[in-house]
Amino acid sequence: IYYTDFKKSKRITPKNYSFNSLQDRSSNEVVLIVEMDESFNQYYYLYSERFENKLLPKFSNLLLTNSFICTTKNTVELFHSKSLNMRWRYECDENFQLDKRNKLFSDQDLVYVPLKGGMLISLDVQTGYVKWKWKGDADYVSYGEKGGYIYVHVGNKIIIVSKVSGQIENEIDYSKYKELDSFRSNGIIWCFDNLIVVRNSGSGEVVLFSRKTFELLGRETV
Repeated sequence: IYYTDFKKSKRITPKNYSFNSLQDRSSNEVVLIVEMDESFNQYYYLYSERFENKLLPKFSNLLLTNSFICTTKNTVELFHSKSLNMRWRYECDENFQLDKRNKLFSDQDLVYVPLKGGMLISLDVQTGYVKWKWKGDADYVSYGEKGGYIYVHVGNKIIIVSKVSGQIENEIDYSKYKELDSFRSNGIIWCFDNLIVVRNSGSGEVVLFSRKTFELLGRETV
């Protein structure tokens, strides 16, 4: 999908890109570009039709209802969709950087930012203030979320964290399931209404748990 200026017979964005005109935007020269990479992750950045240039860096970004977030290695910035003005900016602590392997995610009031080293921070959408920080004990983690919980997958277990407080509510430890002897995942996790699914991309093994009871529902190679 691409946007074309028919008066100039000119393509504005490359093939396979999408765009969002930013509802009630104040400028007719700026569009919000949506790019999808080979892993089906979406990235957002502003593009100037007039100057044919990106106005903000592309990283792991997030589109919200009336605003959008753009990030770099060390910063998180929230912009208002109508005015394009920056509402707040958060800078990561020294020695910490955003984790490009994991996407930002949010709910109505909070945005969750994965950092390298297994740290997850929660920022208030309105102010950018830190609500809580959660530090895991693994370098490679991935995140799923459903309902009021974040599911932190660290390879040999899944830690269930409260979205509101950042406190650990429960965990699924693979060592407690004899059927999962020797199973280790490389971190991929999906959360659905009734299921938690983890996958090892190397072996192709998939394991399913009940999200409500944590019962092991199956282990298959696909």
